[in-house]
Amino acid sequence: MLEIAAPADHETQTSPEDLEILFKDARDAFYDLPFDDDFVDFCRSNNIDPEDTAQPRYWEAAADFADQVSAKAREAGEDERRIAVRELFAATPDYIYQQNIARHNRRDYADQDKYQNAKERVSYYNCLIRYVAEQCPDMQASALTKHLVGIANISVENEHLREASSEAIRTTVRGAQHELAFGQLLAHSGREFRGASTEEDLEGVDYVVVNLDGSIELIDVKASQNTIESRGASNRPYIRGSDGKLTMQSLVTDRELHDRFFVSESLAEQRGVTLGRLLDDISTPGNQVVWAG
Repeated sequence: MLEIAAPADHETQTSPEDLEILFKDARDAFYDLPFDDDFVDFCRSNNIDPEDTAQPRYWEAAADFADQVSAKAREAGEDERRIAVRELFAATPDYIYQQNIARHNRRDYADQDKYQNAKERVSYYNCLIRYVAEQCPDMQASALTKHLVGIANISVENEHLREASSEAIRTTVRGAQHELAFGQLLAHSGREFRGASTEEDLEGVDYVVVNLDGSIELIDVKASQNTIESRGASNRPYIRGSDGKLTMQSLVTDRELHDRFFVSESLAEQRGVTLGRLLDDISTPGNQVVWAG
């Protein structure tokens, strides 16, 4: 399982032509999956009908199988970009089914183990998107979205979920854009920080930041200021929950991202200074906006 830390230095460039080759390779691997003897054996060993693609368990098996294949490919020293994009494509149908389960409130969902499994799988898929963006920093978010939506459309047989998958994927990709850009800003903020662990991510945390006084901030990054305003902070890009976690707007706009997952280094440096000052303000007693939710 992957965990995303700080954004990379973006030294590896991937041309649009190379990206299309990666996308085609991953798509072809996805199409070939039902005919892979190892995958068929994997399904049967888990009591799953290898021909019943209408069952969510089939696609859960596909995601698990892809994870195992990725581990072996890494051991063999294969191209990390190719590995990551292939795994992301293979995990997409499972994400659509699991995201539908995870949207339910825990106390309203009868099968708690199934609910927890869905939350973990959704978290992992989000991690995969960020990881693919790390490996291919020049990738257009719209191009990735188009391919992932295409995978969902040909694999998810539940009509309601298939129709909802486009918006779910677009929202997830956009969230990844703003989370990664916020990490760029943090790198210029003068703060020590790290990406959230799997356990922290399940609690809605994206970054763990060390304040200048040594205290810790758990930050949930949002793409839109509307989320902050809906919780009661109309004039500030942050609000603190009753659990102590900070919900913060990413401080960048969709336009400034230019359909990418990272902003320019000049903008990251400028906004990083702003973010550092904002974190100073947040940590000052009396300046913390708290909501009761």
